[in-house]
Amino acid sequence: MFTVSFSILLALSTNTFYTNPVLDRDFPDPTVIKAGDGKYYAYGTMTRGIHLQAAVSDNLVNWTYHGEVFPELGNWTNPSGSCTWAPDVQYHPGEKWEYVMYYAGSSQAGCKDFCIGVAVSSTPLGPFRDTGAPLICGPSFQHIDPKSFDDPNSGKSYVFWGSASFPLQMQELRKDRMAFSPGSKAVTVLLPNSSNPYESLVEGSWITYHKPSGYYFYYYSGNACCGAGANYAVMVARSKSISGPFEKKGVAEHSHSSTILEKTPRATADIFFATGHNGNVFDDAGDEWMFYHAYYHDPTGAGPRTLLMDKIQYIDHGPELGTWPVVGTNGSASATPQPVPVVK
Repeated sequence: MFTVSFSILLALSTNTFYTNPVLDRDFPDPTVIKAGDGKYYAYGTMTRGIHLQAAVSDNLVNWTYHGEVFPELGNWTNPSGSCTWAPDVQYHPGEKWEYVMYYAGSSQAGCKDFCIGVAVSSTPLGPFRDTGAPLICGPSFQHIDPKSFDDPNSGKSYVFWGSASFPLQMQELRKDRMAFSPGSKAVTVLLPNSSNPYESLVEGSWITYHKPSGYYFYYYSGNACCGAGANYAVMVARSKSISGPFEKKGVAEHSHSSTILEKTPRATADIFFATGHNGNVFDDAGDEWMFYHAYYHDPTGAGPRTLLMDKIQYIDHGPELGTWPVVGTNGSASATPQPVPVVK
């Protein structure tokens, strides 16, 4: 009798809770979408032998690794393919190309420059094909980490990007999403600030429009993403306008920190370290989930950046502070069992 009861409890626990990481392999800079077939697809930066990678899930918790979705680089890209980063894939049902991917790539050996490319596919696992010309190029890694966004209020589409201690920028897209809108110009959205935690370099843009508060929330990551000295976290700012000005959380709270998600606090070694570069997705209950990468039991920054997720909650703090998101366990990556997303 005890054995049966224990088995039932174990099954219930397995079905109703998850524990990070949800994908224990190298899968940095994630974007997650719900595709036309009802499944969830995660996309990540290059890893060994793969330009851009993907994984598939029915429930956002259990992931099956797929591998390559971008086998042939664009003709403008450095043939080594050693610097294809941060794919942003979005599903546009009924359009000519239902799956559109923006990504960062380099046209020079040694990754001396970076460009934002566009690739398309009729299926979520590709193969994605480059459209032939990047949106924008520049020296160093100023033009990386693209994030596309369809504004529900104006009906216009935009791309946000940026890093290398330069400002984060945005620009309107043409209706077919393949190029910038004629006559549009890049707009500065957020500035780095070396006096604030994790903000000497800012990157990894993500935009959510939160209808109950009327705010566009701009999630961004900062400082050092990876390798020796990795020190990375997610911050947030907000605006009533898609083009800003965006108010950082730290400014609203009269503090220096806009951080909402960082490493798991430990006395000696961190369970999850250098957490950041998020991509958000909604479950079937309308709750928003943040997917992001982190080193797992590895404060040296030498191992894989695994895939984690945590639920976002938008909390109204009253008329003075208004609404801000909270995520994780007291602002850190969750390391204990958490309730699963609602997936029907």
